[in-house]
Amino acid sequence: MFGVFSCQKEDDVHIESYNEDLSIKEYTFEELNNNNEFNTSFSKVIDGLKKNGFVHGRSDGNNNFEIDSTVIKEIQKGNTTSYTFFAILENQEPNSFNNVVIQVDSINSTKALLITYFPEAPMEYIEGHDSFSFQGTYTTEEIDFNLTSTQNRDMDNCTTVYYCTWGGTVHYAGENCTAGYIYSITSCSSGSGGGGSGGSGSGSPNDPDPVYTAPVIIPYKQHVIECLQLNQVENTNLTISNWIYNSDNFFQVRKMSTFLSNKNCSEKAQAFVIASIEAIINGDIDEFNEDFYTWGVTKDDTFVDSELDCIYEKLKGGNLGNNFFKDMLFEFDQLTPLKFSIGPTPNSDYAFTKGETTTIFGQTHASYEIISSANAESASNLDKMVTLSHELMHAFMFKSLEDWGIISFDNIGRPYLIETYDDMCQDDNLDEEININLLSMKDRWVFLICEILENSDDPNNNQEWTHSLFNSPVFAIETYREKLEQLLLNNHDWDGMPTSTKSTMILLFGDFNWKQKVAEYMSWSGLEDTPEFDTWLETQGSFIPVGSTYTSNRDFFDNGVIGYWIQNYNVQVNCN
Repeated sequence: MFGVFSCQKEDDVHIESYNEDLSIKEYTFEELNNNNEFNTSFSKVIDGLKKNGFVHGRSDGNNNFEIDSTVIKEIQKGNTTSYTFFAILENQEPNSFNNVVIQVDSINSTKALLITYFPEAPMEYIEGHDSFSFQGTYTTEEIDFNLTSTQNRDMDNCTTVYYCTWGGTVHYAGENCTAGYIYSITSCSSGSGGGGSGGSGSGSPNDPDPVYTAPVIIPYKQHVIECLQLNQVENTNLTISNWIYNSDNFFQVRKMSTFLSNKNCSEKAQAFVIASIEAIINGDIDEFNEDFYTWGVTKDDTFVDSELDCIYEKLKGGNLGNNFFKDMLFEFDQLTPLKFSIGPTPNSDYAFTKGETTTIFGQTHASYEIISSANAESASNLDKMVTLSHELMHAFMFKSLEDWGIISFDNIGRPYLIETYDDMCQDDNLDEEININLLSMKDRWVFLICEILENSDDPNNNQEWTHSLFNSPVFAIETYREKLEQLLLNNHDWDGMPTSTKSTMILLFGDFNWKQKVAEYMSWSGLEDTPEFDTWLETQGSFIPVGSTYTSNRDFFDNGVIGYWIQNYNVQVNCN
């Protein structure tokens, strides 16, 4: 059952300046979820609403609602605490918005109101306080969440609304408003009507205790406009802006706002939202759906709970977390989808990083998949680290190059340079006196690729340039391979190796240096067909044991070190 009254303008109201016994805070639902008082009162009201209906007894029969808990405004005054939520009714009153207020007093008595606000002038967005100005009226309805067939509740209500004058414009108070700018308006009604941006009545001693609130309206439209930079003159697009401001599109705009926030308002997320709005306006799709394009890092069913998955989780965070591995993953979390799987690879490769581009609503998006073979799944823990990190470096590299329009992908997902060597590598890109640390990241990539191609036998048909980049100074100081070596050295469980394994490596590289040398050798795995590998390998002859059966430096690399860590069952294979 609900008591209903309306509030008209500036009649007899009780106005009060800031009270030092007042606290206004803003929280998310997750932040308040561990608060017992909040949980108890919230559950009590929501359970009652589900059982009895949101607006029992109203003539419109509207019982469908949603409480948006994205922002919850908590007001504490003395021993009384209220929580204000943004609410959405199925049959919303025209030109209005709703709040639900739940209040708990000193004896744990709970009261709830539905407040409907009717703006009579445009609501100015106060960016510094994430709030709005308001001129208009409101109605309150007491929510009887304990309704019984014989109950007859008193319809008298008082409401205290808190405002802020910071910045010279009166707006709803929030946690950013300091004490000297806060004031409140209290209005009461016995159900017979009344007036005010507060209401009627002056707060007499016989009035019931007021419900405290500072209205919540979540600026989804403003957030989308700002993220898409449509508020900047050079980006003006009235068609898209008008669609966002159209109240009929509220639910879709809210989805877009949440989507953009989750993607940190990245450029590709912006492009996806704009393309979606254009597609909706053109009638190509009915509504916004982020599932049209899968974002972030995912695992195929073949990868989930595998040994490679265990190593992946340790590299990503776990007990053996590494910032470089996580930093590379973070790029895909925010911009471009990446999937890990186990299965057949092109040409029976040990592992393969596949790239693919898709056009959605006129926008080109790239996606990537790291496919590991069954042999990689059964190899040692250290080799699994090498495989995942090496392929993730490929994906990270390909993402950068595709973003800049330097590469695309063939029908099996291999990268190829869009321009030929002759077109891309002009004289100014091959100047040996260029300080690459002064180049933009894109120009540095082009310079390094051109340098690799220039030094190859067939610049227009070099299939190993992607591996040669592992030994180019992409990071100014460290190369990809050096990053990988450090990752292995810092993250592998060296002390957990069997004694026989450690003894073998100590015989080869010495007691002091064996971990670093194994990490170094393993970081070269997969780069054997590059000229940089040949140059490095020439320096490793001194480590071949005197009297051994190894016929060459390459034989020692393949069978004395790499093969041992991949195939020898004395090396850790199961991820613990």
